[in-house]
Amino acid sequence: MSVLLEPMISPPRVSVVLSVFNGEAFLAESIESLLVQSFRDFELIVIDDGSTDRTSEILHGFDDPRVRTLRNRSNLGLTPSLNRGLSEARGEFIARQDADDVSEPDRLQRQLDFFHRNPEVVLAGSWYKEIDESGREIQEVQLPSDPLGLRWALLLYCPFAHSSVMWRKSPVQDFVGGYDERLDYATDHEFWNRIAARFPVSNVKRPLLRYRVGLPSMSAHPAMHRETMMIRTGLLADLMGWSEGSKDYERTEALFRRLFDLLYSDAMLPSPDLVQEGTAELETLHRAFARRLDLTSGEERAHLNGLKRAIAQRLIRHARIVRSEGRPDPASKFFREGIRMDPGSALTVRALRYFLRL
Repeated sequence: MSVLLEPMISPPRVSVVLSVFNGEAFLAESIESLLVQSFRDFELIVIDDGSTDRTSEILHGFDDPRVRTLRNRSNLGLTPSLNRGLSEARGEFIARQDADDVSEPDRLQRQLDFFHRNPEVVLAGSWYKEIDESGREIQEVQLPSDPLGLRWALLLYCPFAHSSVMWRKSPVQDFVGGYDERLDYATDHEFWNRIAARFPVSNVKRPLLRYRVGLPSMSAHPAMHRETMMIRTGLLADLMGWSEGSKDYERTEALFRRLFDLLYSDAMLPSPDLVQEGTAELETLHRAFARRLDLTSGEERAHLNGLKRAIAQRLIRHARIVRSEGRPDPASKFFREGIRMDPGSALTVRALRYFLRL
């Protein structure tokens, strides 16, 4: 008696996971940006998280075998919905996209090419372009790309656009797991930190995503702020060896704010004396960071010098702003503090011209 065997269907190379709740406004555009990808060997797993608008109707309108739709009976939230998608994913790689963002046509292929050239990297995001509700470009955002720089940045902010990220499924599944369902809003930042603690991570230095801004955002929710600060406080306290409840631990949120403002914020810098104090804190934290990663003295020095150079350039720019406001004395202090921190920052034409006018 012969046995009729069904043909074997090989799994796709990539599984794209997209969760949506009442996303009728931009869902079709987001999905279409994936279906027209130059790389075609993927599945798109869409989790309809209990939508009550036209989301279900839009999803049923896509007649493409690569689209797999899962529906939650009720609204569970983003984190459990993503984990449901991960549990269904069959691809060697997992990619993420949100229902209001748009992938560039060569996104998947370029990320796969990047993984092929960098076999040690387990997770890679990309630069992105911000767009408004009508799709008009606002600006291009360039994120850190080297693994060491990203490990440092993850202490102070989230240097990945969630919708741009792709990762190798097996190592993450086997050694890291999925998204932490105790979190509702900052789950991606926490997840990237766990992955980066074990494996090299990176960003493709090309905008592969159009990220829609100007919509009601989770980042504006008070709980988002609480979760984000909880993660960042825990990371800094763990790095410094501060136990919860200690005086140092109670000051970690203030420490984070000073360091973030010094390195990354667009806000006006504090007085030069406070900048010196913040730089001393930066050096203390960086020593702990270097010990944790077992950096060589050369690696530690090179990375810290890069951070100081960035601060020095900000100080010099800030000095010009303060001087244009008619405050030459603090402007001079900011400029001299910048030169003290990184003498090479004075060797630009604009900096030298400014210095000669002091």
